[in-house]
Amino acid sequence: MVPATGGIGLALAGEALRRGPTRLTLVARDVTRLAEARAALIESHGTACDLRTISLDITAPYEEIRQSLVVTHDVGTVDVLINCAGAAVAQTFEASPPEVFDRLMRLNYLGAVHVTKALLPAMLSPDDVEKGDKRGVSQRRIVFVSSLASLVPIYGFAAYAAAKAAITTFADILQQELEDMGPAVTIIFPPDTDTPGLLAENVGKPATTRAISEAGGLESPASVAASAMHDVLLGRRRSLLGATGRALSWATAGVSRAQQDCPLPLPSPFIAVLEVFLAPLFKIALLGFAYWCRAYLVQSGFHPCCMEPAAGTPEFIEKLLGREFLDPEPFVDYKLGEEVNGFNLENEGFQKPIVISNKDGLRMKVPPSNFTLHDVVNLTDPKIPIDVIDVALQSDMRLSLGEFVEQFYSKPRDRILNVLSFEYSRTKLGRCTRPPHVVKELSLVDNCWPEPSDEDEELSSPTSSAKPHVKKYCLMSMAGSYTDFHIDFGGSSVWYHVLWGEKIFYVTPPRRPYLEAYWSWNGLFDNRHVFYPDTREPQIPVARLHLKAGETVLLPSGWIHAVYTPVDSLVFGGNFLTLFSIPLQLHVYRMEVSQETEERFLFPCFEKLHWYAADVILGRLTNYLYAGQEPPAYLLKAAHALVAPLRQWYELRKGLPKGERNYHLPPRTYLQYAYSTLITRLEDLVQSFLLKPSPDQEKRGRRSMRITSRQRSPSADDQSESTDPQVSDSGTVRYGALSYKRGREVEDEEESVMDEVLDAVPELRSSRLVDDHYIFPISAELEQTGPKGRASRRRRRAAKIAQKAEDPDPTWCASTTRRGKTTVRQRLAKRLGL
Repeated sequence: MVPATGGIGLALAGEALRRGPTRLTLVARDVTRLAEARAALIESHGTACDLRTISLDITAPYEEIRQSLVVTHDVGTVDVLINCAGAAVAQTFEASPPEVFDRLMRLNYLGAVHVTKALLPAMLSPDDVEKGDKRGVSQRRIVFVSSLASLVPIYGFAAYAAAKAAITTFADILQQELEDMGPAVTIIFPPDTDTPGLLAENVGKPATTRAISEAGGLESPASVAASAMHDVLLGRRRSLLGATGRALSWATAGVSRAQQDCPLPLPSPFIAVLEVFLAPLFKIALLGFAYWCRAYLVQSGFHPCCMEPAAGTPEFIEKLLGREFLDPEPFVDYKLGEEVNGFNLENEGFQKPIVISNKDGLRMKVPPSNFTLHDVVNLTDPKIPIDVIDVALQSDMRLSLGEFVEQFYSKPRDRILNVLSFEYSRTKLGRCTRPPHVVKELSLVDNCWPEPSDEDEELSSPTSSAKPHVKKYCLMSMAGSYTDFHIDFGGSSVWYHVLWGEKIFYVTPPRRPYLEAYWSWNGLFDNRHVFYPDTREPQIPVARLHLKAGETVLLPSGWIHAVYTPVDSLVFGGNFLTLFSIPLQLHVYRMEVSQETEERFLFPCFEKLHWYAADVILGRLTNYLYAGQEPPAYLLKAAHALVAPLRQWYELRKGLPKGERNYHLPPRTYLQYAYSTLITRLEDLVQSFLLKPSPDQEKRGRRSMRITSRQRSPSADDQSESTDPQVSDSGTVRYGALSYKRGREVEDEEESVMDEVLDAVPELRSSRLVDDHYIFPISAELEQTGPKGRASRRRRRAAKIAQKAEDPDPTWCASTTRRGKTTVRQRLAKRLGL
């Protein structure tokens, strides 16, 4: 079954199991959907089902498909092969970009051809060679799922119907070639069926096409599967459901041999003659209906010419520049460089784009303004392959850096090219630039990702994931370049410095209704003809922000934005994830995955990075709990939002092969606890801060780690557009009845806590406090018994920590305390004289 993860494919798999014991192999690209399909079939038909799954992209080259099926998974002899992979796109030829035709031909036609080519040799060999019995071969079946749109021309199916017509013709020819030697070939022509694929097809479908297709009604996947499986087992050449399907087959009279499937006791020649006479009448009726629909729609005000020009085309740019947009003042904060630091953003929030007109005070390093693209080539490598976007087509291609720079400076230009994803941190150019210091203060990669240890074999293995490099991008844009509305991958924040040239940003804040409209718009197969702000009534507010040479902007997480380049420009920028925006970052990642975004367009190691972030958050919340202090609202929001995704990721990734698992899950040696324990402790800590203490604890006046009160449910007044109902939009945490003790009562509790800690860990009396870490002395006996190099490495690390002053920024320190207060660790150190 290729594939069988949804719609008709899954229904056919269920029908096969319903008809009797079957050894079923499900093939699909998405591992998650394969697992879900397998679980659904087992739930419906019992655990005795013999089900096997193979993850395979059938749009891959033939040799890769053959290697996977024949060699790697050793599929062996297949009795019934069902090729049901496919996708439908309803667009006019003018509105369809070239890549649509290529994609649909590979998926709807070449995928089935390659799979059949790989498995056919085994299907042609008899089961019992000694006896020469070929009945087993003749009982085998090869099935192709085509479409009624391949039989007659239908408005709006230029790409889809052509690909399905190719598989129909191929199957007809294969029927003739295998007539006397092997498996019977059946072509299934399902009508419009109530599947997720049809819902995706209807998005953006031309009104004429919709009127034609809806006239035929809608069938259920189960009824289509039952009828098709019946025809397959009977060995019929075509499977058509209902009178509409039979009528459409008459339009192809004389082309196929489907007349042999006629259930009437009439000779095949008579049926063929009947089809030949009826076909013209049917075609006349079909064309008349199509023209009637078109005339009706034009009369109603619809016309293809009314469509918006495609994004990136000269007509679109002209219309874009003529539109009116909102003033950026209410949407943007303008600040001096020295005002932009971690301390200020933690206290004031990082909710709006920040524009800095002068880079002084940002502690940022960029080349001088006379720096050219030739200098970029000299500091990198002219042979480096980079992704280049053809703006008019909004499609990417691969060019070498040298080729792009040559076209950049050539005049006149035959096309407008744009480079947005050239990451250069591991080249000489990387040493010539440094992001604003605030990026280092806030970045999860800088603050949560551990440095690799020479004692950790898992991280040093070639299959494990490396530290993400996304903070340094070189953006080289020709005048007239346009990037349509988007959210940066993983909901990451952005720093953006215009070295020379100009950029115009069209920005929208990430409020819930605007995000919902964005994901709906982004889910359209071709949204180039739809202007995102026009997808909602009232119109989505968009502000126009014009950046000039020397200006810098910091764009917060989740902001929806498009970018136009009025003149040739060179920009240095990068992406970073923060603790402030973890709920929004998780939302964006979840939507990216649900919309099947390509791996190269996802934030690298997103899941692993948030495991490390959860580990850091757990430590900070623990310190706040022991100190009896209120944690920042963003920290509780982050912890609350992480619990469910971490649990889901762990269940999804723990069974993967080691190399793939290491990309998503961090090494156990770098976490405080095992994966499941970390999740539980994080959840318990969140509840400890958000739950009301018990009456006995209030009476004793001591804060206890065991809280037995019930959780506070948010009231109707608490509801907002935030994803966490317990955190308000203002950034403050609603603790309900939870109160923190003050004054002498707190000091008594802290003394008691310190005594308990010293009793539990007596080694603290002989330790010393460096920054926020306790350094324990290693006994001579332990040094002698351990490996020779290990003790010395530990001493070197301790010395390095003691001397480290990498970030002497006096304005902000990423500690777990508030100003004017000391932690339990510091008070312990004072008592012990450290």
